Order: sequence, then C-alpha cells, then structure tokens
Amino acid sequence: MSTTAPDASPDDRRTAPRQRVMKSAKITFGDFIFARDCTVRDISASGARVTVTGANEIPNEFYLVMMTNRMMHRAHVAWRKGDTLGVTFEGEAENIARSDDPRLRQFKA
Repeated sequence: MSTTAPDASPDDRRTAPRQRVMKSAKITFGDFIFARDCTVRDISASGARVTVTGANEIPNEFYLVMMTNRMMHRAHVAWRKGDTLGVTFEGEAENIARSDDPRLRQFKA
C-alpha cells in the first residue's frame, strides 16, 4: 500500500462517495495511550481525509474517533501529503458510548 500522495485524483480510486465535512476527531494508537486531535475533511463508509499536525508521526494503523457521534473506526493510511492523511476503514465502526472498555473512557467525555 502506498504511503505517498497518489498522482491521480483520489476521487478516481474511491469505492464510496465522500461527503465534505469539518469534524473534530482524535487519532489514537498504542493501545489507546496516545491520542492526537485532528480534523476530518471528508468521509465515506470506506474512508476519510484527515488533517493532523505532525502527520508523519502517525503510525500506518490507528483508530479514528469521531467526537461528534462517538463512533470509532479502525483506520489504515492509504497516502500522506504534508499534514493530510488519506485513510481507509477496516470493518464496522464501533459506538464507544456503548463500550465497557475502560481504555475508551477518555473519549466519552
């Protein structure tokens, strides 16, 4: 899987249409120990475009927690360009408000 920005338009490779948004989210990794604020710029059922300061420090696999609805997606980096990441989602999103996992408590507030 490529970790650099694609030469062709990302629109050409999308499997689902994306909706432009400006939503607050968190990237979390390291067994939910590390969390970084980010902004989701567009999203679909299969992935998202995310901006985050220090994107080069974000691992290739992480969880993306949408703060507005408390949904968590397992994400894989498809491409990187500056502080922007293109990610694909794996599996179904999880509603962390319904989770009993104590590691997710920090995202429920």
